[in-house]
Amino acid sequence: MAIYVVIIIMIFSLWPRISFAQQMPFVVRDNAILGTFQQLQGEKDKAIVAAFQEAQMQLLESGFKEAKVKHSLFEGIKLHPHPYVTWEAALDDNADNTINERKHSFSNRVLVGAKTNLRIKNMTTILDINLDHTHFHNRSRSNINGGQANLQNYFNIGRYTFSLSDALYNTYTASEDWVEDDVFQRYWSNTLSATLSRDFNRLGFSAGYSRVDYRYEDDYKEASDRSDETYTFNQYLKIGAKTRFLLDYEHGRTIYRYTLPTLKDYNYDDLSLGITGILSAKLGGLFQVGHRLADYKEDDDYKRTTFTTQISYMMSMNTDMSLSWEHRIHGPGNKTSSYNEDNIQFSGNRRLSFNPKFRFTYNGGVDYYRYAKWNNFIKHITKYTWGLGLVYSFREWVDLSFNYDNYQYKSNAEMSYKNNIFTFKTQAKF
Repeated sequence: MAIYVVIIIMIFSLWPRISFAQQMPFVVRDNAILGTFQQLQGEKDKAIVAAFQEAQMQLLESGFKEAKVKHSLFEGIKLHPHPYVTWEAALDDNADNTINERKHSFSNRVLVGAKTNLRIKNMTTILDINLDHTHFHNRSRSNINGGQANLQNYFNIGRYTFSLSDALYNTYTASEDWVEDDVFQRYWSNTLSATLSRDFNRLGFSAGYSRVDYRYEDDYKEASDRSDETYTFNQYLKIGAKTRFLLDYEHGRTIYRYTLPTLKDYNYDDLSLGITGILSAKLGGLFQVGHRLADYKEDDDYKRTTFTTQISYMMSMNTDMSLSWEHRIHGPGNKTSSYNEDNIQFSGNRRLSFNPKFRFTYNGGVDYYRYAKWNNFIKHITKYTWGLGLVYSFREWVDLSFNYDNYQYKSNAEMSYKNNIFTFKTQAKF
């Protein structure tokens, strides 16, 4: 039984590399990545993967010793508590996004929490509780306070995998109607998610459901209380030794609780087809076409078609880079909201040394919008981004990073502006 547990843990530790549902860049490692499949959803799934990676490291350190036969369920229980803390300081030289009279903003964010991993044979339970505070030194009305409790359960049932999670979040955020006094809106959100997946020899699938309930307090509840539901079905077919065909479907709907806001209710259907594979020993790629139909109760309906291409290249064990291009056609709606979009992004990593561990990162992109002609006028919007970063991991449990990001917004119909943001971050996991 121990050897099967080891094999399962090693397979699941590779899942984040090919998260098709989120269209992450396809990074070439080896042919083993084509033997796994799983739909990951946000931070909760990162925690699940982290738990399996931790289990893998513990087995490696123990030299894969043969486990003793256990006659009681409780003898196999392993409880691992992990406190963690993150501190992030950021300086934005144009917090109000203006071309003149630029005002800077300096913020400090502190995240303190504890995570507990409980493993019983083929079941893993993760409890993550944290408190989050962001303080703006020169604009206190923008301060954000939040707290979250997240419970995830993960089961292996033969060749099926099942996950069930629930996250409760509470926060104070700045009011949209800023006034001279400090006015905040407070809301609670509860996220329930369930996913079932199965991997066959050449075929795999994943079906999921999630529901997010938002409950606001005081004057905001009648206009903002709502529920967001999402149904997903993801399937792949292995059509070659290094190639997969992808089919993803998603149905979502948003329902407001009270009479007047229900006019904002809407639902959508999203279908995408794609192909992904290893093109060479160092090159991987993904091509996908998606189409969305959105039906609003009051606002204009729209159709949107998206063409996505992603290429990743591993120059060496220390250097990798990726390039993506998206072409989006949004319409019909009305003429003022119909547009074509081209979004080109690139990123890369360069590991400078292994002891101590330095890693240099870079990214950049151009996002261009061209709106439909209206009253003999064509609106254009261009967003430029680029950034540099340096990460230093001098211990397995603590790391430091420094990043510089530049944003530019240009338009022939709106005010143009640019931002320079400097960020220092350190995190420790015990």
